Amino acid sequence: AAEVDSVPLFHQYNRGKLGVTVDLRHPAAPALLKRLVSRSDIVVENFSPSVLRSVGLDYAALSAVRPGLVMISCSAVGQGGPWEEMRTFAPSLTSLAGLERLIGYEGERALGALTLGYGDPSNAHHGLFAVLAALWHRAQTGQGQWIDMSQLEATAGLIGEALMDLEMNGRVWATRGALHASMAPHGHYPAAGDDAWVAISCASDREWQGLRRAMGDPAWACDDRFSTHGGRLAASAEMDALLAGWTRMLAAEEVTARCQAEGVAAAPVLGLEAHVTHPHFRARGTLAAIRHPKVGELSLYTSPIKLSATPGRIERTAPCLGEDNDYVFQGLLGLNPQEYRGAQAQGVVR
Repeated sequence: AAEVDSVPLFHQYNRGKLGVTVDLRHPAAPALLKRLVSRSDIVVENFSPSVLRSVGLDYAALSAVRPGLVMISCSAVGQGGPWEEMRTFAPSLTSLAGLERLIGYEGERALGALTLGYGDPSNAHHGLFAVLAALWHRAQTGQGQWIDMSQLEATAGLIGEALMDLEMNGRVWATRGALHASMAPHGHYPAAGDDAWVAISCASDREWQGLRRAMGDPAWACDDRFSTHGGRLAASAEMDALLAGWTRMLAAEEVTARCQAEGVAAAPVLGLEAHVTHPHFRARGTLAAIRHPKVGELSLYTSPIKLSATPGRIERTAPCLGEDNDYVFQGLLGLNPQEYRGAQAQGVVR
């Protein structure tokens, strides 16, 4: 099996970071890590809850060596409860949260989307704002705090509409294809060419009128049933078939241009190769070529956030495992050479 620092995602997520390797199971590891925490503002961890407790590195122990510490524990399902020790990956979380059960064609079995892992970015966003809130609180009061964040609960928030419908109306959502409660039409429609598709969505009657103009106002679009959102939603299957009759006559880019000119949200369904070849992504500098000492040449996604004064750039690749042990433990923590060599000889620092 490849080492983790050879995996592409490792490089995308860990560029610009320092990397150290400590054997958490070694009896001397907690004391060494406490020294590192004593010089830190924030600790982020996503172990199962019992892991850090079992080695004396829970929040109570760490805040004792670093008063004012902000620590976030992003465990799978949160601290406490019968599932507390559950281990998951992002696709497991989307299954637990109910997302997978909703993905599929209407009236057919659930297909799911296990390869996409929506739980990862959702939990990162929730965790970021939680840490920022805790830092603001510390700035006002001087007090640190521990954040217990359930990745499961953060992921469940992605299907808020379905959960609200269940709570308020007792309706249980099932597979529904591209049907959308507040948009009609809403879906992917065939375009001219081999396996070419275009996405079109109308969120209002005004946008529907724009789509009619984009299509040249065909006779079928004048049907009174399609004049309101409710009517379009009720007759979505027939409307989608008629709309597809127009889209399949044009290239996806042409459909997009005509719709966008009338204020209608539309876009071609691009393949992954477009991230490299499409003029827009190239103009934005979406990908940057870098060289890693172990992996060699590779491309990483740049930040989608472009600050005018400090736009940012990739200055450092992801570290190889243990690449920064010397700098962190000797340079930052000040371990003398004898201490450091001893930690290495004992297997505390790997």
